[in-house]
Amino acid sequence: MDYFWLFVSGLLAFNSLPHFIHGISGEPWFLPRLAHREIKGAALANVLWGFANLLFAIIIWDVIFHWSEKTSYKIFTVLAGGLVIAIVLSLSFAKRSKAKKEEK
Repeated sequence: MDYFWLFVSGLLAFNSLPHFIHGISGEPWFLPRLAHREIKGAALANVLWGFANLLFAIIIWDVIFHWSEKTSYKIFTVLAGGLVIAIVLSLSFAKRSKAKKEEK
């Protein structure tokens, strides 16, 4: 059963990448609830979606590998710092992208 959950965590971890990268870059990207309508989600929404995917993947790893409480706190502290800078970057780059589109 561990292999199944490791497989699912791999799906989540790698699914987080395009959402996170596009979101940090300030670019809209497809979100699951909007993809069937060909609507792209906002950059911040993609950062949060990508982060949620990564967070669930790490929680699965934590449950399977039984990390110590100290290790878990360190990992989640790193993730919290990453989330803060990702949100700042997504808002900043989305603002720049919007300004460039308005100039054209």
